[in-house]
Amino acid sequence: FLWAACAIVLAGFIVRVWDLGQPSLWADEVLTEFRAQAPLRESLDNILHTIDQVPLYFMFLRVFPTENEFLLRLPSVIMGIMGVALVIAATVRIYHNYDMALIAGIWLAFNPFHIWLSRTARSYALIFFLAVALSYFFLRLIKQPDNRRAWIMFTFSSALAYMTHYSLLAVPFVQAVVLIVCLHDHFEFAKRWFMAQVVAALPMLVWIPELKRLLIL
Repeated sequence: FLWAACAIVLAGFIVRVWDLGQPSLWADEVLTEFRAQAPLRESLDNILHTIDQVPLYFMFLRVFPTENEFLLRLPSVIMGIMGVALVIAATVRIYHNYDMALIAGIWLAFNPFHIWLSRTARSYALIFFLAVALSYFFLRLIKQPDNRRAWIMFTFSSALAYMTHYSLLAVPFVQAVVLIVCLHDHFEFAKRWFMAQVVAALPMLVWIPELKRLLIL
């Protein structure tokens, strides 16, 4: 199983990194390049004035060299491959089925849409990785509601997700629906889930320009 999983991850990496630096940057990637290379204050100011963006992905890029198209897109490739590995691992942990895990890994490794997103200097591959991570911890907590480490990882991954892109706020909405429909008689679990969401959302709320202006005033 481990050899097969490694082969899937390696194959997924090859199809994502092949000819990665050849296509020219498109408009949104140029904006990503500016935010990754500009002085920190200018970069944050640019992100802040774009009302649909939060800074984690762009700050993440500043750790890596981004001098050309290949290097600028490489972090997305890495996050895409981590997403493939995480899907395999999560499937094993949740379903205890190694064949299903390999099939899920193959499906994602060669999924044209995921390959395309992983070859783009945008936050989409990171969004997918974080969505899978926090969803995994949520499902694990349903089975093990007293797992303190899982609660910490769930809260932490949720906070990272909300600071990556506002679209990831759809995930707690789905979790809330699950709580209402399937776990409506588990009030204690729902209360702990809500408190975790409050803690995870705090960095994002502070980032919102309107709230920052109110805090300054």
